[in-house]
Amino acid sequence: MSHSLSTAALGISALALGFTLWQGWTLIEHNRLSVRPHVISTPYIEGPGARNGLYIVNLGLGPALLTNVSISFDGTAYDLSTDFWEEALAAIGIEPGCFSRSWLPMGAAILVDQEIALLAMRDVSVPLCLHESLKLLTEHRIEVAMEYGSLYGEQLSMTQGFELDSPRQDYARALRKLTDPR
Repeated sequence: MSHSLSTAALGISALALGFTLWQGWTLIEHNRLSVRPHVISTPYIEGPGARNGLYIVNLGLGPALLTNVSISFDGTAYDLSTDFWEEALAAIGIEPGCFSRSWLPMGAAILVDQEIALLAMRDVSVPLCLHESLKLLTEHRIEVAMEYGSLYGEQLSMTQGFELDSPRQDYARALRKLTDPR
């Protein structure tokens, strides 16, 4: 009888050890996922007093540590860690003076829920700038590519392309907001 009790105790101990190891692995996986960043980019044409341009945001649960960031216009890529905007916008026939611009140095962090305007219209009340913004977002193929890491060292990437195919609707909506700013 004592032999079967010893065997049962050994079996229960082995199960408890296995369960504890599984629980530890699950906790580590949970912690890794709980600080995982999720970066997206999106164009906005919201009209006066709102977002108009190209933005990125971290919708994840932890900061995104940038390792490589680029943007391309109609297939020509540019390094987003440098101030290249004048050259890039002039190359596709867009007036650079209509936009405030930013770039993302390597090693920078995008915090949770942080939204960054990569390219935003400076003055919505200037018809030329509204036209240039709409022209940029509706007549050109834009692609943002990012490589970034999490606090756990996990390497992630995002590639997102934009080719808005409703220019008349977007232009009309933005013009309505410009003329009737209620």
